[in-house]
Amino acid sequence: MKIFRDYRNHNRNRKELEPMDKEYEGLFNNPKIKVAFGLERQGHIPTIEKMLSEPKPSITKPKWQSIGDAIGWCGYTAAEYYIKYLQAHVPEAFQSRVKPWLDRCFGSEIASDKVERNHRFLEEALELVQACDCTQAEAHQLVDYVFNRPVGERHQEVGGVMVTLAALCLAQDLDMHECGDTELKRIWGKMEAIRAKQAAKPKHSPLPM
Repeated sequence: MKIFRDYRNHNRNRKELEPMDKEYEGLFNNPKIKVAFGLERQGHIPTIEKMLSEPKPSITKPKWQSIGDAIGWCGYTAAEYYIKYLQAHVPEAFQSRVKPWLDRCFGSEIASDKVERNHRFLEEALELVQACDCTQAEAHQLVDYVFNRPVGERHQEVGGVMVTLAALCLAQDLDMHECGDTELKRIWGKMEAIRAKQAAKPKHSPLPM
């Protein structure tokens, strides 16, 4: 991973570090030795994240070696345990959690149908702004405005959707992450109704019914 790639590329041979790793492992697994082993328990996470956020100096030792020196750890081991810390504390991305539901509910063909996904996203976006007091006339004006402009770039437009959704939620005093988690839990229990609605909708129509 990028977190410790520069350390591994510039530091000692990996075999030279194995005895130290085994020593740490022995300490960690020995119930007779009471040690606060771990970056988080020793309070090193703020130091590591501060040093990772700093620009890399051009003439100094590799960053993870510097981090190791600062916290009194072997740099390679610090990188390994920081990855374990991230894996334990960073939740799986929401997009990754949506995919199993999408495949289970619709099957891969409908789940990956780009036209269908366009229509359903547009429907939900309109329902959200309707719930936030946007009028039909305003929506029609914006449709005409957007479709009279040059086509945008997808990556940038996804970014724009994410930023403006976050801004809308801030203005409406909503937590976008909590709302997403709540809805994903809800629709796992409504797959039969959602499938029935999908089966009943007109073929090749953007309308859901």
